[in-house]
Amino acid sequence: MNSASILFDHDKIAELIANEESRFGLQDQSQSLFPLIIRIPLNRFDFLAWLNSNTSPLRFYWSNRDRTFEFGGTGDLLGGYYWREMTFAGRLDEVQSMLRKFDQDGTLRAFVGETFDSDMPLDDTWKGFPKQCIHLPEVSVITENGQITALITILRNPTDDQNTNLRRITTLLNTLDSSASIQNCELGLSERVDNPCREDWQHAVESSMDAIA
Repeated sequence: MNSASILFDHDKIAELIANEESRFGLQDQSQSLFPLIIRIPLNRFDFLAWLNSNTSPLRFYWSNRDRTFEFGGTGDLLGGYYWREMTFAGRLDEVQSMLRKFDQDGTLRAFVGETFDSDMPLDDTWKGFPKQCIHLPEVSVITENGQITALITILRNPTDDQNTNLRRITTLLNTLDSSASIQNCELGLSERVDNPCREDWQHAVESSMDAIA
């Protein structure tokens, strides 16, 4: 099944949810919140177009130098997570433990920031930033060595039924729709405009050469 059909096939998404829950034995356990990760292969994807059109206040992007690995993400899974009055180091440990248990493929990425000196007063530029933060995107798209995968991650509440989780995941999947539509279009070159034009460029080069001579 290709990515376009998976995105809107509720039965397939429900099957992915059930498989993920049974993989970790979550269906009959009344425990605290756990991340539920749904992986969907994509054929093509424009990271920057997606992030530019997305309205989430938290958007993430990272790539290596040769772009064999790209990561884009939106939202924050940990915004509703109860930290039990943990220190920042304790929160980091909890996130790492969570990822080791529920993201055994190692595909999810957490974004972590901490000020170098927490006692230093902040100027106007940095006042809006927290001194420490940990973000785990709800929607992630990763391309690695030509393979593109969308990851939809929610915090599974043991009191929620599968239909509730299906609605939450489908809502997040819909945020990928505009980018998928862009990639299904064949874009052609309609016009080329050079600035400066050839004549102006040639004149500038000749004037520079005359000045040097």
